[in-house]
Amino acid sequence: MPSLIHGSCRWVNREDSGLERFEQERRPGRPPLPKYLELKNKVEKEREEFRTGFYMPDLQDMNNIVNLQRWDGTTGSLAQVKFTRVSKEPLAVEDKMEN
Repeated sequence: MPSLIHGSCRWVNREDSGLERFEQERRPGRPPLPKYLELKNKVEKEREEFRTGFYMPDLQDMNNIVNLQRWDGTTGSLAQVKFTRVSKEPLAVEDKMEN
């Protein structure tokens, strides 16, 4: 799981260079560009979601992987899939399946 968290952290920080570029190019006293504000809001939202956690299928359970391979793409069939919360904090598996 540490590699999953590390990969998620890299994903959340993928726009840092773009934000930095916008901040360096902005002239003093000028309002920020709409593209900058949009990117900044997107990054803030993703960081908050990563801080509080987001759900993804639990890929450590072989039965769960089989269920995902059989998934027909409908929301209803996701009831048979176990999910885990990925965040900066330690992970906790949340079972969405009745055994």
